[in-house]
Amino acid sequence: MTITGIAGCTALMTTGFGLLDSIGAIANTQFRDIFRYDLTIQLENEEKDDALNDFLKDHQVYAEVLSDTVYIDHEGDELAATVIVPKNEEKLNKVISLRDRITGSTIAFSDSSVIITEKLADTLNLKAGDKLKIRNDDDLEAEFNLTAITENYVGIYLYINKYDYEKAFNENIEYNTIMVDSNIEEGKPMDEAIETLLRGEIMSAEPLSQLKKSFDSLLNNINFIVTVLVFSSAALAFIVLYNLTNININERRKELSTLKVLGYHKEEIAAYVFRESVILSFLGTVLGLFLGKLLHTFVVMTVEASNLMLGRVISAPSYALAALLTFFFSLLVNLFLTRKLNKIEMVESMKAVE
Repeated sequence: MTITGIAGCTALMTTGFGLLDSIGAIANTQFRDIFRYDLTIQLENEEKDDALNDFLKDHQVYAEVLSDTVYIDHEGDELAATVIVPKNEEKLNKVISLRDRITGSTIAFSDSSVIITEKLADTLNLKAGDKLKIRNDDDLEAEFNLTAITENYVGIYLYINKYDYEKAFNENIEYNTIMVDSNIEEGKPMDEAIETLLRGEIMSAEPLSQLKKSFDSLLNNINFIVTVLVFSSAALAFIVLYNLTNININERRKELSTLKVLGYHKEEIAAYVFRESVILSFLGTVLGLFLGKLLHTFVVMTVEASNLMLGRVISAPSYALAALLTFFFSLLVNLFLTRKLNKIEMVESMKAVE
């Protein structure tokens, strides 16, 4: 019973710390490591005005792309996704990091690439080599052969080379978006740069930091809920340990009083009782860490939306913290109950078993 109780509490704490890892990984990984650009410019047409040309001369790390919404049928529902078709494959690789989440290896975008994000692949149960059918706003359908699956946490994206896209939909591509890695400081400098661009003929200009801030606000609310879960799990661990150890002592009062009669010192009796508690706590913790990993995976897969993927990995410090908290509470309970052990009288060894 002790092992089961401790394993359950450790599993809850591991899940809580793991969820903090999963949520915390999203914003930094998505908006710093995967999206390397910091400004999105929407064009009225492909013709660039003087203000935009001057801006791009000063900030030469950018990619011109077609960014459009496409639709995918899935189990009677319709998934909306953003298709990205780059004008230049090498330039896309500079502003968006396409990579395998598990191996960390880079996926180079080439003139034959058709890449989808991991969450979409999981939802549709697709892998490299499979076929994917999409539909555009003109209600035209096209089928593509997938070449790779890339790590992504926010949004559903398809990265398709311009040759296959033009052939599939039989239309010339109008590149309507420019992704720029400007390295302009957030705040006033970025606002001034956008204001200058808007004097030209572009449709809009939006810093990526604005999207990140709105997403951070959502994550902060989730973080609060997860933090409550962690503290509740920790409190539950203490209560479970205290009650189980207390029950153990009460059930063995006659045995412990007999040890006093035989001349055992209080330190020896405490070591005798709590040694067992520590061993059971260790076994329960090991089991709880394993169960926590399984529970974390289940929770993550359950709460994810179709356009959001949470981090899948629990960090080593989170495992360590869950284990250390369990052992800390185990030692704390032992200290609390040492006084109760010391109050056991030798005369109790003479009492008949009820």
